[in-house]
Amino acid sequence: TMLRAVSLVLLKSVELHLQTAAAAGVDRSSEVDSYLQSLWSWLRRLDVSKTEVSHCCSWISLLFGEQDDDLIEAASASLSIFISCRKEMLDSLYQWFWWDKLWLPAELSWADLEDKDGLVYAKASHLYVTVPYAFSLLLVRYLFERWIATPLAVSAGIRHQVHLKVEHNPILENYYSTHSRNPLQADINGLSKKSGLPIRQIERWFRRRRRQDHPGVLKKFREASWRFVFYLSAFIGGIAALYDKEWLYDFRQVWTSYPKQSMLDSQYWYYILEMSFYGCLLCSVAFDVKRKDFKEQIIHHLATLVLLSFSWCANFIRVGTLVILVHDASDILLESAKLFNYAKWEKTSHGLLLRLPLCLW
Repeated sequence: TMLRAVSLVLLKSVELHLQTAAAAGVDRSSEVDSYLQSLWSWLRRLDVSKTEVSHCCSWISLLFGEQDDDLIEAASASLSIFISCRKEMLDSLYQWFWWDKLWLPAELSWADLEDKDGLVYAKASHLYVTVPYAFSLLLVRYLFERWIATPLAVSAGIRHQVHLKVEHNPILENYYSTHSRNPLQADINGLSKKSGLPIRQIERWFRRRRRQDHPGVLKKFREASWRFVFYLSAFIGGIAALYDKEWLYDFRQVWTSYPKQSMLDSQYWYYILEMSFYGCLLCSVAFDVKRKDFKEQIIHHLATLVLLSFSWCANFIRVGTLVILVHDASDILLESAKLFNYAKWEKTSHGLLLRLPLCLW
């Protein structure tokens, strides 16, 4: 008990010492490690525990494991000490990440891109709004799929496929969800012994269980129609925002006066809605149809968000809007081809897919 009390007092003393120094504008974080090392050496001499510890703070759980209140207090003090010690390192990392030389031409700094004289420049803080917008698009998507995409699919002759549910078997269900949807013959033999069912019945159970999870064409049609409508709307909006801009017709104008290029309202909303949409796609992958390229989709959405964020922060907005416009145009053809394929209009689908490389070119 005395040892716990002394250790807690010493921890709180180190915490108070750091807080007082920080309030006075003095950095004492370099001294903390020697304090803790000395405290650890002293505790080891007192033989706190026979358990070997690998770090000078690991003894907290050994000393205070049976005293919840003291353990919480000691952990709180240790966390405060850790944050105080690492704050300087985090500040340095933050300053390095936003170093002018990494983002801007050599003769410019972030101070040159401050809003003034009616000029407005892109800032990283503008992108925070994409998070609530992404969740708002999830709601819009739900309403669209329910009230527009589903009736459209029915009119195209697509019906909801009803799969009969297999008889619940906890042994087989556990294997199906945790091991494999396609068990090997040796595994089937083992499951037969565990469940007491014939091998043929187990094989039939797995076939029906896989069929039960197989996504229907209606679900695929609704997802593709949502993406198609967004890409089409974004493309039309992009044309409306760029048709009177000189850099749409003369690419050399993209870099005129860079990076001192004021942001337009149309560019702001074009970027924000595109990033919100890809954030929405990233959030919805959990309940979308899980395809073979699931991992590739995740990487694609993340890469798109990173590239859009980078181009925004570096003020590559002019060239960024042109890239988004071409990207949306190609996705319109891709998603429309999927829709016609689901509706069994295969010739139309193939024709659109053949035109996709021309659009990309």
